[in-house]
Amino acid sequence: MLSIRKSINKRMAKEMGHTSTKGCTTYEFFNSVKERISKDWLKPDHFTTQFLSGHGSFKSYLFERGLSEDPDCKCGAEQSNKHILFECTEVDEIRRPLKQKVMSAGHAWPCELSVMVLDEGLFRELGAFARKYLEKEQSDPTEQI
Repeated sequence: MLSIRKSINKRMAKEMGHTSTKGCTTYEFFNSVKERISKDWLKPDHFTTQFLSGHGSFKSYLFERGLSEDPDCKCGAEQSNKHILFECTEVDEIRRPLKQKVMSAGHAWPCELSVMVLDEGLFRELGAFARKYLEKEQSDPTEQI
């Protein structure tokens, strides 16, 4: 059902002349405003917000805005929030606690993005991952992951 909604959102955006589908990323975490508001423990910081929105220090996002020479990660794939969360081998060690937390909660890996905001523990682990990754990247901008 989620992939159908995502497909419809992308098609509608294209038909309306919008090229950005980043709102779709946030939608993958939160299917409704009501759902998001009901989670009073969910207080995203600067780091977590970048992963929740897809807007941030990701080369594909920066490239779209003319702020990076290319959209690719050091590993060769397009660097997006989803790539960093699930695929990039350069951050396997940083990702390990998040992956273990998701799997110990009974979910497959990689998981739907909405799984990471199901409860406070999963969200806290997402936040820890986001902070470690972005602080590491910002500490040495010449050696971007």
